[in-house]
Amino acid sequence: MAVALFLASGITAFAADEAKDQFAAGSVWNGEIRVAGKEEAGKAVLTVSERMGESFKGEFIVRSPAGKVVTFQVSGTATSNASGAVIFETEKQEVSQLKLRGKLTNNAVNLVFVGTSPFGGKGGGALVLTPKL
Repeated sequence: MAVALFLASGITAFAADEAKDQFAAGSVWNGEIRVAGKEEAGKAVLTVSERMGESFKGEFIVRSPAGKVVTFQVSGTATSNASGAVIFETEKQEVSQLKLRGKLTNNAVNLVFVGTSPFGGKGGGALVLTPKL
């Protein structure tokens, strides 16, 4: 009987871990960002500050390979399941804005983006974000 209770409690704890919302307020995602046509990758950090259902708000920081840092406020939606769609965009800063679309799978978010740089150039690229542990 004790073994059955121990196993049942372990299954309940495992199920709770499976159901954890990876985009909960306070979650942080790190990764590399690659602009199409560029060899070197930059760094990116997404920090979720608010979560309401599947919607979220947060901060997205991008560091270029040359060391230039740009901080954006973002809003979007993300699945509360272990896999599914992740969509967000930066607030427009003068002419600059990014729109990102991707999918959460196997504890990583693979995204593509399109947008306008702070200098007015249009472009796109890709990034992979993983949760900061």
